[in-house]
Amino acid sequence: MDIFEKPWIHEWYLNKKQKCIHPYPKELFKQVDIFPLFLLDGGAFFFLKDHLEGAADSNAILKGIESGKLFELWTNQGIFNWKMPYEQFKTKKDKPWEWIVWINRLYFLLPLAQEFYRTGDEKWADSWYKYFDDWSQHNTYEPYDNTENHKTSLIWRDMQVCWRFLVLIHSVYLLSSSLYLDKTKWKKIYYAIELHANHVYQEAIKQLSTGKSGGNHFQQKGLVLLYAGILFPEFEKAEQYILTGKQILEKHLADQMYKDGGNAEASPSYSHFIARMYVEAFLLLQKHNIPGIIGLEESIQRQYYWLYQASSTLGQSLQINDSYALDVNLDLNIVTKIFPLTIPVRKESILFDKSKFSVIRNNLYEVFIDAMPQKEYHQHFGRPNILVYFNGLPLIIDAGCCNYDRNIKHEYFQRSCSHNVVVVPEFEDSFSSCDEMLEHLQNHSKIEITNFILDQNEASITILHTIGHNDVNFTWQRQVILKNEKLKIIDRIESIKEIQCRQLFHFAPNNMILSADKMKAFITLNTHEVVIKHEKKNCQFDISYQIAMDGTNNITYSPTLSSTLKSTICEFEVIISKEM
Repeated sequence: MDIFEKPWIHEWYLNKKQKCIHPYPKELFKQVDIFPLFLLDGGAFFFLKDHLEGAADSNAILKGIESGKLFELWTNQGIFNWKMPYEQFKTKKDKPWEWIVWINRLYFLLPLAQEFYRTGDEKWADSWYKYFDDWSQHNTYEPYDNTENHKTSLIWRDMQVCWRFLVLIHSVYLLSSSLYLDKTKWKKIYYAIELHANHVYQEAIKQLSTGKSGGNHFQQKGLVLLYAGILFPEFEKAEQYILTGKQILEKHLADQMYKDGGNAEASPSYSHFIARMYVEAFLLLQKHNIPGIIGLEESIQRQYYWLYQASSTLGQSLQINDSYALDVNLDLNIVTKIFPLTIPVRKESILFDKSKFSVIRNNLYEVFIDAMPQKEYHQHFGRPNILVYFNGLPLIIDAGCCNYDRNIKHEYFQRSCSHNVVVVPEFEDSFSSCDEMLEHLQNHSKIEITNFILDQNEASITILHTIGHNDVNFTWQRQVILKNEKLKIIDRIESIKEIQCRQLFHFAPNNMILSADKMKAFITLNTHEVVIKHEKKNCQFDISYQIAMDGTNNITYSPTLSSTLKSTICEFEVIISKEM
């Protein structure tokens, strides 16, 4: 068993003594770097990737600490300041949130704790504690209140408190054998852990009282409270933590998770993050013989089945909505070491009807169709979106996402024009902001999958999107048909008044050329030449090069095909095939 040791704790907490077990085997921390052993949320991943201009993992963090580059954004004239970005933007409602919160979530302490566990070298424990102590001295506790987030420093809010708590308790697990950390230092660590647990508890009680279950931030509060109550039974409110944590996770499971394994946030990398939190919650309860959450184990199995099928043949997650590309096979391998996960024997064509996501496959193509409801913050506009892999390689890609603090995230990546959809400019221009459009789509659009057929040699899906705003109202029907070596995409848009419709397809960065009549485009993938052609004589392609994220989450440029029609009925019919 992997005992959760807490040096000196009974010097200050005398009420309970019992054996506690961490959900992760300690040996796993020697085998796998802590990131990706633990998954970063999207905001943290993209910010770190952008800031360090490289990988967003443990090695990048350690190198950034050693070189000092990790701390540059919070340093002015040689002086480091945990609150520098907040102080610079204090009077503005629109702040660079990720810049403010990243350093104050203390992610970077985990690689230091892991290096101590791996090497036994006390310099890592020394470094860990000095950063922790400095943060504590410069961030006086701000008691919970219900003021709007933008009026506070955010440091003592929401996921910042949750992540710091998780960093601290996982660090205790890895640093427990340190001789450098004496009785006085451990007392300060335990005080901080209980302070954070109490703060999350207050936030959780308030949020439960509203009846809302807002996404992975809400779920993380539930997980934090389980960790606090189960691994620290010495704490005065341990039983309340466990009870409230379970209530949160039960509500999140009921409100946010679909019965087919999908979830309301509809972003694959976040879905991995969400699924892993549920795994940890399940293990905490199971290992301590605490009654579990009804339906949780079955939901976890469904979630990973969804994630497995919603990844490419080579095991990469899809870069749709706010997702980053991650190694699905690696994540599944980690989960199987801690949870009895049933991995499917093969990838197949499937419709997830509750989450409105589908995949159709044959020996040459993988076609992913995202018609997921637009309900939560981490979603982009443009439904139904489509991604295509040809012979195992990306062909039609999504532009993806970037650092949330970048204006281009909201001005381009989040908008329909960065996805493989039909854009109606007049509709999108009728909104003043992305937030206004999202709120409208949540309440005034309807997406239906009207047909899904799987035959021996043919697969097809038909989606109908009914949408409108002010005097721009239309229906968009998309039909995707896969038969042998041909993929057909038919888009039909109907409106009472004449509207302009622009069909867009973003391709993986390869050389693309147009035919003289602009009815065909040619792109080469390895040794295969792929042809994309219009069947309708009134349509022509234009090529532009649009910014996108590649499969390693780095910026690239996508050759993008666009076609424009203007009418009350606009119909596009595009066929993709292998050049014979």
